[in-house]
Amino acid sequence: MNDRSHAGTERTPEQIRQQYEVEKELSNRLRLATRAERRTLYATVYDELFTRVLDHPQLTRKASPEEKERAVQAQMCFLRPFLGPDVTFLEVGAGDCALSLEAAALTRQVYAVDVSDEITRNLAAPPNFRLVMSDGCSIPVPPGSANVAYSNQLMEHLHPDDAR
Repeated sequence: MNDRSHAGTERTPEQIRQQYEVEKELSNRLRLATRAERRTLYATVYDELFTRVLDHPQLTRKASPEEKERAVQAQMCFLRPFLGPDVTFLEVGAGDCALSLEAAALTRQVYAVDVSDEITRNLAAPPNFRLVMSDGCSIPVPPGSANVAYSNQLMEHLHPDDAR
């Protein structure tokens, strides 16, 4: 089992297992929480994930510009036909915001929505970019403000009631 965190570095089976165990524990905490509890719990569990799993790919990918660029460009191949200077782009579950930042170069406005700002500290963003913190149960952007909404690898992290 090879999970490359960044170029030239492979995670050990023990590291991958540790991430799995942490994510399983945190997802159980979310799954068993009430909606009211989840409004603050999403941010807590994602901040905890990134502080407990220091070799998490979303953290280490920041150290590998090549890998991050490959991942962003693969998604941009799909998104580019939908983007343009009159478009407001919304990314739900923006993570490190790399994709949203790339989209900002092609759009009027970008909203990058996430529950944790742990991996976006010191983010240098253009004026048409806005990082929006969510409680995980809502998407706090102005109604009808986005022309294109996108999410990648998010639904499996949501409580089933919040996915609606």
